[in-house]
Amino acid sequence: YIYENKVPFKSIKLFFGTRTESDLLYRDELEKIQNELPNFEYIPSLSQESKQGFKEGHVHEHYLKLIDEYLDNDRIF
Repeated sequence: YIYENKVPFKSIKLFFGTRTESDLLYRDELEKIQNELPNFEYIPSLSQESKQGFKEGHVHEHYLKLIDEYLDNDRIF
């Protein structure tokens, strides 16, 4: 919707977690959006596979690190 309707936004980071690379849904579409929209970042994370170009582990591990960076290590639960 944001992509097709050119909705303005500051920054979007989409964390997408699956077990393996072959389980990723809409990968081509999300990579296309990432390549065409500034400040949109597609971040796939694989929990049962280690591959170059992907985060490894469960998705919450990665977005919690990002939240910590923004909040100077003050966690919100």
